Amino acid sequence: MQLKPNLLLLAALVAMAIPAAWHVSSKDPPDADAVGRQNHAHRDRSAGERKGSVSAATMATPAAGLSRDDLLAIYHRRGAAAALAAAKSQPWPTRDGAVYFILTHIATEDPGFAAAELKSSGLPSHTKSSLVDTILENWNDARKALDWAENQLTGVLRGKAVAGALGILVKSDPDAAFGYLEKMPASVARSEAIPAFFAAWGSHDPATAMRKANELPQEEARLATEHVVRGWAKTDPASAAAWVMENAPTDERWIAGVFQSWISVSRDEAQLWFDSLPEGDAKNHAATLTFGSSGTISMPVFFTLTMPTDHTWSTKPVAERSDRDLIHWAIQDTEDARAFVEQNPGHPASGQLGPQVARAISGKHGTSEAIEWLLGLPEDYEARDRALGFVFREWSDRDPTAASVKLESMPPDQYGRLPLNLVHTWVAQDPAAAAEWVAGWSGDEQTGMIENVIARWTNHDPHAAYQWLGELPPVPDAMPVSGT
Repeated sequence: MQLKPNLLLLAALVAMAIPAAWHVSSKDPPDADAVGRQNHAHRDRSAGERKGSVSAATMATPAAGLSRDDLLAIYHRRGAAAALAAAKSQPWPTRDGAVYFILTHIATEDPGFAAAELKSSGLPSHTKSSLVDTILENWNDARKALDWAENQLTGVLRGKAVAGALGILVKSDPDAAFGYLEKMPASVARSEAIPAFFAAWGSHDPATAMRKANELPQEEARLATEHVVRGWAKTDPASAAAWVMENAPTDERWIAGVFQSWISVSRDEAQLWFDSLPEGDAKNHAATLTFGSSGTISMPVFFTLTMPTDHTWSTKPVAERSDRDLIHWAIQDTEDARAFVEQNPGHPASGQLGPQVARAISGKHGTSEAIEWLLGLPEDYEARDRALGFVFREWSDRDPTAASVKLESMPPDQYGRLPLNLVHTWVAQDPAAAAEWVAGWSGDEQTGMIENVIARWTNHDPHAAYQWLGELPPVPDAMPVSGT
């Protein structure tokens, strides 16, 4: 099977299944791959120049519409704190891209600073997750990285960062790193830590990693061995391939692991090796694992939402405007689009336009105002609940505490599924904080909230989750939870 590279554009920052207004130019914050290709110059600045909190940055109010080059110039002249403050000052919808870009750049030179600023970055959780990867890829001090993961992060990000930090620690102190992993309770967090940990170990010392993998329970041992092979194949693909052919020539997952890692080293050599394998189920299944049903390698590309420059939508009658046109309308002329929805709630275009207007209001004036606008629309506006859920979900992802305060101020007949959606998002980020809020909720939704907290919290810290549940007063009609 011949490799056919194919970039599948994953619009990570748009939560709705409608076409989005994506635009990347030399003046816009780049995608993650572009960030990775940046030639990071001026590395001779002193560490002291790069230090300092954003609150301590002294600089004039930066202009809106700063380009990547502008942000880098501020970084080189005035340091990381000033550059990050400038990025945060950018207006919606370019702020996220600016913050992501400059933090990614800073992480390559000063990962400790980027780590300290991650939680307060105001970015959505999936973007923070991408930054965690970049931070750990560039952090050589495993102990500091692990301390940051344990004490500064919570929820899913904590689990991801712990796994990454252990992957750094295993290179300098494998016994301590493996001992930490062994002490982790059986949970999704432990299962998610094993691949990154053993891939890092396999790239460094595959023989020891293989031996230690076999000390784990059977299912974990198999998962660990697969990722030892993957890590090994990134540093010595020929040896990893020979080991697989000798020890597991019919294991499609191990074959796929070698192939996928080898591709990152030498695509041509990887293809030659794969083509030389005997035909059969193992090869066919490995190909499916690598290429999927399309026969191509899927490589996600991260994009950020920017201000669209296309104004052709304004020349078309409303009935002829596409979904993309409606997004551009909501971003570029929010007040006009807002008035149209208010005056024409039953128009077919309003169903798609309303959520985008709400998102624009949220970005420009705050989510609370967007929610009030939606609640003030006529009751026969069919997209109101969908739009309300859309903007509230985004708010919950960025600032669940603020979203919870707003929810508490709303009349109960306007809740809908908002309480459950809030908890579902919040518990993934900070389960203890979400649990504390749920314990104080008195509405009928509390039972569902409790079940949501337990279902997700036990993935990462089952002991803490069940301890919290045991301390709760009885809840009428609560469903029994397995393990309690």
